Amino acid sequence: MRILGSQAMWLTYPRESGGVIEVISPVIARYTATLTYADLPGDVRCTAKRCLLDWMGAVFAARNEAVALRLRELAASLGGHPDATIIAFGDRTSWLNACLVNGSMAHLAESDDIFREGIYHPGAPTIAAALAVAEKIHSSGRELIVAIVGGYEVSTRIAQAINPSHYRFWHTTGTVGTLGAAIAAAILLRLNETQTIHALGLAATQAAGLAQTIIEQTDGKPLHSGKAALNGALAAFLAASGFNGPQEPLMGLRGFCRVVSNSIDEDALTRGLGDEHNILKVTFKFYPSCGHTHSAIDAALYLAREEHLGPEDIAEVDLSTYSAAVDVAGNDDPKTPYEAKFSLRYCVAVALAFGEVTSRLFEPSVLQSPDIRHVMERIRVRRDPALDEEFPAKRTSIIRIVTKDGRELTRREDYRKGDPEKPLSEDDVKVKFMDLGRNAGISCGRLTAIAERIMNIEDVEDVSFLCQAVSESINS
Repeated sequence: MRILGSQAMWLTYPRESGGVIEVISPVIARYTATLTYADLPGDVRCTAKRCLLDWMGAVFAARNEAVALRLRELAASLGGHPDATIIAFGDRTSWLNACLVNGSMAHLAESDDIFREGIYHPGAPTIAAALAVAEKIHSSGRELIVAIVGGYEVSTRIAQAINPSHYRFWHTTGTVGTLGAAIAAAILLRLNETQTIHALGLAATQAAGLAQTIIEQTDGKPLHSGKAALNGALAAFLAASGFNGPQEPLMGLRGFCRVVSNSIDEDALTRGLGDEHNILKVTFKFYPSCGHTHSAIDAALYLAREEHLGPEDIAEVDLSTYSAAVDVAGNDDPKTPYEAKFSLRYCVAVALAFGEVTSRLFEPSVLQSPDIRHVMERIRVRRDPALDEEFPAKRTSIIRIVTKDGRELTRREDYRKGDPEKPLSEDDVKVKFMDLGRNAGISCGRLTAIAERIMNIEDVEDVSFLCQAVSESINS
């Protein structure tokens, strides 16, 4: 038996397959408490900066959304010591409020990154928490990079361990995102191993996010991410102040993994931790819609481009895809731009009609266009149980188009543009950032300057100065 500090210790828990295994929380805690900038390979550091830039673009994309404006008003009414920034607006507020608003906004416009095998958006909650805490305690850019990487590495493994069964009832970004935020904050606060275990436990007991909120496409979906950032950061501060939590919050008898999943890959929780980097497997979204629509968009765009198809050429479209895509993005008659982002029919119709899927094509004028509605009427979406067998590793869509001149055209896409198998380059990520920012009303010159600052953040001595400079730039 090994003692960690004065309280935490090694325990054992039974494997479902028989036998016992040592608890994993101390392994995670040791990784977290000892991780340094020097430990990170160059490609990992670079990817962390891309994640931050991509996160910033997702926040900017939500700048004019009604939900974001309501959250901003709420934060102003709550008050608090002004030790962090609501990035898109420049408001100085408490770190708690900053976590809530920035974390929600990062997930609001459906532009944030994805860890495919965990069915999880790690950036929205993890970076929101890391940035707010880094501002509050005046961390350096290098310390922020370490926090982002640590949060991604731990939380993506937890997400992978409990899915896909977890996703049937829970929104992983709300649940596991709380743990990712806690780990990122723990690194910045320099918690020791014992304190980190407490932070993980205090975060796990606050983790929530009902899938019903996604199915009904309510404002609660982005709120999951904001609350995950807030609750995770709060857990780390509580642990730093002496609060304790369970010694095995993940795989204990009533631990997080056991109560939110009925099929756990125990080994995934620590597999390759410190040696293999999941942050390198992150998907950067190329389209501003639900990730479950992207392989279908890719297939539609391919056929439209290669066969020189226009809406007038199409007699019918048959789309087969995996069940989770239909469950989450099966809205056949979207009424709002937000609902359109969760409509396979709408996204495919836009791809076929315009040859692209960009932010401007989710505006009400396009959504209400009779021409788009006419294309949507020709699209049939159905679930294919055979495609469920490879989910979530593959997000397959198969499109069959029958043209008015009698041709039958088929395209299958197993991966999405932006997935590790079809990665975006750094320039692609920057182009996406510029597109999202311009649509939010920010000038190209200012966006270029912000991107340069972020891609050189390792040279920043105090992250709070960067956040304030970014906000002043876009709000002056």
